[in-house]
Amino acid sequence: MRLIRFYFHRVSALTPRVATKLFWHLFTKPRPRKFAKTDESFYEKASQEKVLSQKFKAEFLLNKRGNGDNRVLILHGWEGRSSDFSKLITQLEKVATVYALDFPGHGKSPKSRAHLPMFVDVIESALNHLAEVDTVIGHSLGAASLAMAVGQGDYSNQLKNLVFMGLHPEPSQYFLQYKRVTKVNDIVFERCVRMAEEKTSAKLLDYSCYNYLEKYERFAMHFIHDEKDKIIRVDRVEDLANKLSDSEVFKGDHGGHFRHYKSDEVIEYILKISSEIDAKKD
Repeated sequence: MRLIRFYFHRVSALTPRVATKLFWHLFTKPRPRKFAKTDESFYEKASQEKVLSQKFKAEFLLNKRGNGDNRVLILHGWEGRSSDFSKLITQLEKVATVYALDFPGHGKSPKSRAHLPMFVDVIESALNHLAEVDTVIGHSLGAASLAMAVGQGDYSNQLKNLVFMGLHPEPSQYFLQYKRVTKVNDIVFERCVRMAEEKTSAKLLDYSCYNYLEKYERFAMHFIHDEKDKIIRVDRVEDLANKLSDSEVFKGDHGGHFRHYKSDEVIEYILKISSEIDAKKD
């Protein structure tokens, strides 16, 4: 990272084309993770289906567990995978049919570049493929992408509950944060933005939940956030939730941004949401 920062901060202005390509290369490349025995066990117990996304034609994997009437879709975050949620899914599958997807370049899906617009495309493709889903649970970048997908599309007749875990209400900040991390200068960064928007056909710096407040009013919005989250402050989520009539924030000290979804209290809260859906159906 020191070399990368030195290059972008000191040298990139001299080689703007190379710097722009390198920025995009690094920004869209998820780091590989090894699979532990517990991960392999999760995938072995799931029925799997490969699906092609509509816009980017990126292949992703849908993992299915359980056979309940209530249908739940789970979305991991950047460099995450479905098996990260095995503890939650093991409980949910007792009362629901659970679909957990591996985004392109993640988990058991084929190697691929990945970015927020592609995550959004995959979510929209998965929702269209499944046709009916009661609850969608997204974590981190998966949560941000879910917020953009339901904001841009029309899923009010398809979805009932949206659960956002570790959500950043303004996903455009992911791109700006990477600018700060690499210390790329403003001129080169402008080139990076133009190239990224050309490749994705999306206005990356316009991504914000505050653009879709009216759309969110059509759903029951649940925000789960760790009070000690060092990636995204909990007050950001509270501010968004306060602007929505049917929303609640469940917070506590549950292990931080990358572990809170394994907390027994968080899992119990999600099971409660699922049981409330079943009660409404009855």
